[in-house]
Amino acid sequence: MHQNVFISYRRRDSAAAAKALHEALKSALPASIDIFFDVDEIDPGRPIPDKIRSALELCKILLVVIGPKWLEIGRQRFESDNDLVRFELEYGLSLRRICVIPVLVDGAPMPLAADLPGRLKSFVYNEAVAIRPDDIAAGVSVIIDKIGTWLRPSVRIGSHRDVAVLNWDYVDLLRRLILFDLEAMEILKSGDSARDDVHALAIHPFDPTSATSTQGQAYFDEMRRKDQVPLAATSRGSPYRAKISATGGVPPYIFALEDSALPAGLSLDGSSGEITGRPTIGGECTFTVKVTDAASHVARRRFTINGDEGTPEDWARVFEDFPDTWRMVLDKDDEILGYWHVAPLHDRYLEGVKNGTFRAGEVTRDKLKLFHMFPGTYDVFFVIVALKDEYRIGEQSVASSPATRRDAQVTIREVNDVHRKLFDSFFDALEELARREVFVRELIADVWTELGKRFFEHFGMDEILPCPRDDLVALCVGPIETILGKHAHRYPHLIQRYREQMEGWDDELFERAAGRWVQKLRGWAGGIPLYGSAAEWRPSGAS
Repeated sequence: MHQNVFISYRRRDSAAAAKALHEALKSALPASIDIFFDVDEIDPGRPIPDKIRSALELCKILLVVIGPKWLEIGRQRFESDNDLVRFELEYGLSLRRICVIPVLVDGAPMPLAADLPGRLKSFVYNEAVAIRPDDIAAGVSVIIDKIGTWLRPSVRIGSHRDVAVLNWDYVDLLRRLILFDLEAMEILKSGDSARDDVHALAIHPFDPTSATSTQGQAYFDEMRRKDQVPLAATSRGSPYRAKISATGGVPPYIFALEDSALPAGLSLDGSSGEITGRPTIGGECTFTVKVTDAASHVARRRFTINGDEGTPEDWARVFEDFPDTWRMVLDKDDEILGYWHVAPLHDRYLEGVKNGTFRAGEVTRDKLKLFHMFPGTYDVFFVIVALKDEYRIGEQSVASSPATRRDAQVTIREVNDVHRKLFDSFFDALEELARREVFVRELIADVWTELGKRFFEHFGMDEILPCPRDDLVALCVGPIETILGKHAHRYPHLIQRYREQMEGWDDELFERAAGRWVQKLRGWAGGIPLYGSAAEWRPSGAS
């Protein structure tokens, strides 16, 4: 997996030292780690180059080279809209997925908070590495150790960038994510019908040859062990298409319903296995499909069509076209531990969520506002938060849980780390959107379990609306001021951006939610808190 190290420096301050650092890292680090080192000057008045923006989007480590004249030049340039160093540093500090490391060269000291503009003040709390001219190798060795530790975490945030870098197919990715959802809802039940003989006649909810990645193969392997599996969700009156496939035996195959019926308006094609039509009723329908091959061998399987799961193909379009509406939590082997997804629904569908007529499985691309293209303020539907079973905390609280989850040998520290990354990933996505002047005003979630209700209440969505359906536990709603207020100590840069730029921001509501952090928040200089200590207000890049 290629990962980006970005070297930031001022040419009139430390060009030679930055070049030497680049050459030393290039020879010491593996080829899988890309190092971005730009040698071009930017003329006054010209915009930030696209190559700088693109490199920062992939950045995991930001090395800020500071020489004796760094601060002196900075005082002249910080207020300029096209100061590259200020832009690079501000970008790195605002996202917790980026580790910002000050690199002191030629005897330069670390700048003081009082010498930096508001958005850069937290930089002074990041641990610096000093490189002495007489022992460059020692300083580079420390930096390499830090890079290795940061780029190989046990748990990390995954996004559309990882889909590209890991060469995942979006459809296969969504197949795996849907498994999380189904397992959380306890729809999938292990059965006795799994067959190890790959040549035996078998029936599947999709063509297994379309599983083009390890994620897709994992989905197929999991599904072939289940007695009952879901097909695409229906939407009353809308065109519907799902395909059932067969493998093994002797083709061709004949598909037929057995002792059951499809939802009214749908029909099964006996030769292709396609289910098509326009359903005239809603609700869930369970049925059995029998497949017969040319040698008269027979296989059967139960399927469900409901309103709570779309097809991987449908969801893949949403995830690919709206990259800042979802994030994953990955382990060191790039296995998915959990994910979340939100949807900027059009107003009539948001009202449908509130009155119980719109379900999560009905989210499709045409129902979403193009908020990534148009600056503004939006209300958002929290479609799902899903975690692997061993990372869920049930009725037992973290404080009272044993040091290790006996069922999966996962420690409480690891559980907490996954939960923290899940939270961080959401606020990082908000930061990415806010950079494009896209702001979230309110979030709403339809909640199916008491555990989910507690999660969203802790998250800041603690306004509970009446349940519009018997199968829901609650509708949780939260204005962004309450959500950011409850997490004020972790995301100061994001809060500053919202306070300064979001239309209709309610500072009183925010401060009520911030509680004990209010006094620190009122001490903001240019929107950034004057920290009492690094321990009291954790800067970006801290673990």
